[in-house]
Amino acid sequence: MPIKRVIGLYLGILLPILALYVFTVIFSVYAPTATPQLSAAIPVFMDLIKIIVGGAIGAFSVIIGHRVQ
Repeated sequence: MPIKRVIGLYLGILLPILALYVFTVIFSVYAPTATPQLSAAIPVFMDLIKIIVGGAIGAFSVIIGHRVQ
C-alpha cells in the first residue's frame, strides 16, 4: 500500500474524531447547563486518538522498514 494512501486513511479516521473531541470540549465548557455525560466522553475520545496515532506510527514504521530492506 502506498504511503500516501496510508496517510490519507489515518487522517480520514483521525480528523472526525479530533473534530468530535474539540466540539465536546468546547461545548462542555460553554454549555449553559451542566453536562456530566458529555464531559465523561472526553477520555474516550482521548483513548481513541491514542489508539489511532499508535496504529499510524506502527504502519509508518512497517512501511519504512520494508523500503529500507
